[in-house]
Amino acid sequence: MTAANPTLSRATTRAFGVAGIRLALGIATIGACAARGVALRSALLGVVLGGVVLTMIALGQSSRAGLRPEKEWLPVPAEATHDPAWLGPLLACIPSTAGVAVMIVVALVSSPVLASILAGVMLALGALAVVSGFELVGRERREGICLWVGRGPRPALYVSAR
Repeated sequence: MTAANPTLSRATTRAFGVAGIRLALGIATIGACAARGVALRSALLGVVLGGVVLTMIALGQSSRAGLRPEKEWLPVPAEATHDPAWLGPLLACIPSTAGVAVMIVVALVSSPVLASILAGVMLALGALAVVSGFELVGRERREGICLWVGRGPRPALYVSAR
């Protein structure tokens, strides 16, 4: 995989796939908190708190507030290869989803109420991914294009005709 020969994932598949993973992990964490003895009411309060905190942080980011210009979308090179549909969402889990999941496991052992707050963070990450997915779908339909994401910590963005 080089800049001239990137491996790409469909942007919408990544967004909706990682959303499903995050939502499933968030819901499973609520169940694990209940199994560890946290009252459902306390767990749900923690979920709301975690969701609000993450949403406030996300809305405060300059990239989401429209203060930073969007990265340039490059044309898909003819030599580009494509990831299987299942791999794109897994790549999108690194580092945020994986990091929060590790913190959830540690919190379930030491402080299940903290785990419920982290469940809210995970659920909010999932909700933000759903919103992002619908924004991408809308743009693809409106402009008659397909959007692609490369690999790596700061992946390049690519566009092709439908």
